[in-house]
Amino acid sequence: MRLINKILTRVIILGSICTVLFAQEPYEGLTFYSSGKSAYLYDMDKNLVHTWKSDYNSAATAHLLRDSSVLYSGRDVNGWSGGVLHGGRFQIIKWNGDLAWDFEYSSSQYCPHHNMEIMYYTDDPKEVPNVIASVYQKGTGMGSARPDKLVEIKPTGLKTGEIVWEWNSWDHKTTDPDNHPELLEDPGSNGREWTHVNNISWNRDLDQLIVDIKSFHEIIILDHSTTTQEAAGSTGGKYGKGGTILYRWGQARNYGISGNDYLSGFHGGAWVHTICPRTFEPLPGGGKNVLFFHNDEHELFEITLPGLGDGVYPRESGAAFGPKEPIWSVDQRLSRHEGSIQKLPNGNYLIGDPDGGIYEIAPSGEKVWSITGMRCNQARRYSYSYLDPNVGIKSKSFQSKDALSFTIDTKSQRGLAKITFSKPVRHAQVSAFTLSGKKIFSNVLERHSLEWDISSLACGTYIVQANIGTRTTSNFFNVVK
Repeated sequence: MRLINKILTRVIILGSICTVLFAQEPYEGLTFYSSGKSAYLYDMDKNLVHTWKSDYNSAATAHLLRDSSVLYSGRDVNGWSGGVLHGGRFQIIKWNGDLAWDFEYSSSQYCPHHNMEIMYYTDDPKEVPNVIASVYQKGTGMGSARPDKLVEIKPTGLKTGEIVWEWNSWDHKTTDPDNHPELLEDPGSNGREWTHVNNISWNRDLDQLIVDIKSFHEIIILDHSTTTQEAAGSTGGKYGKGGTILYRWGQARNYGISGNDYLSGFHGGAWVHTICPRTFEPLPGGGKNVLFFHNDEHELFEITLPGLGDGVYPRESGAAFGPKEPIWSVDQRLSRHEGSIQKLPNGNYLIGDPDGGIYEIAPSGEKVWSITGMRCNQARRYSYSYLDPNVGIKSKSFQSKDALSFTIDTKSQRGLAKITFSKPVRHAQVSAFTLSGKKIFSNVLERHSLEWDISSLACGTYIVQANIGTRTTSNFFNVVK
């Protein structure tokens, strides 16, 4: 097994910065997953905080949204047969259980399966995200190949949705893959579940998609800035290559290069995002690193993509796409089917394992938090500040562990916001941000409260974050004039 580190430290290379991380305490927050006909939220004391219920069994994945509703993928096949983890029903379930969206998308010719990704295009807290899903398809001339397409759906009404973007793998095949690494090898007559996409991950800053193609034992990166027409060809889009492959990694022999064949059966290929959602806490390796749940090798690992982080991936002529090996890996007893991995702000990783439950590990592989007794295909940890503050969550750990609890009063006639802590604190770093992450205020609290002039701020929603050492908490506030 390719194991980089089995001691209680790891070294991460970020440009020219070398950071040594020791075994970490758990990252405080709320843990989310879906299973059966429900999605669940747990606190750090393993108390069930909230449940969202559907009439349909989960098709492997769900997402907690900004307004504390859930985007849920349900198994609702309409005439389709064959394959695994079918979807077919997309729902947005509100905190109170009401359905805000209930959209059916399947037929005898196509069916969503496995993973879906949410796509927020703005920082508006009221925005309803688009969803992009992997879709099995059948058709004339495809034989038994069942190639995947990616479909982006915009909710337009309670039971309606608009297809706003598509990418079809069948448009990008070749019988000469050695000379066309930007294309996928034609399946010929042996193509059942030719691609088998099992995960999609979007980088909003680059407008690129990581797509797991399990049948090829690779991830590929695609340009999402294209139109649907451009995505069917080889020109257009931000990166000028249409819907062809910008980068691929895992099995270099797929395009005629020996060596660097790293992946076999795997899941979870996903970006390390720049920040933890709605906290502005930076994630180590954010924007350049990719995470893997390597089922066949019982290994979790992380790679750094080649290039400058600008979405261009250099490759020497005749060589494989880099890197040659991960920057971090650790052995774990993993399920042979499904699974997820998420990077946390403290350098730890949250693992969703269908056989092992949900657990957080330090870089050494040491478990620092776990919850078992459920079968989940994917799990995510959210900071306490991610939830809509109006949902009225009642959780022991949510209240007692948030030692930096504070309120924000913006009703002053003098254009001031007063930030008041629930208990006396000293040397707390208090900062304010726009929802896009731009810092607009910073000060050190030396007393029970402080005032901040917000008279020049535009109307909208902002976030205040307070830090003392490793303790962090955040609150939202609105400016109304």
